[in-house]
Amino acid sequence: MLGILAEGSLVRIFPEDGSGEVAAAIGGGFLSVADDQVSVLARQALLGQDVDKAAARSELESAQSEAGSEETTEIRFLRAQLRAAGDQA
Repeated sequence: MLGILAEGSLVRIFPEDGSGEVAAAIGGGFLSVADDQVSVLARQALLGQDVDKAAARSELESAQSEAGSEETTEIRFLRAQLRAAGDQA
């Protein structure tokens, strides 16, 4: 199976060892499932634990004011970063 990941996607990974969910913001790419393995090939990715929420919120506000009502790829990726970090942007 091959799927396309839209700009601003959120990927949630559940490790087999039960160590807990890992969330990542994805800036577009592909997801492949073969032989019980999942592969993600992304143009941009950021783990939720690595997101600076204050900086992402500030960048999101700035991008939104510049874009007006347009939903840009930058805005979608910033929202995905905040969702990956556990913030409902």
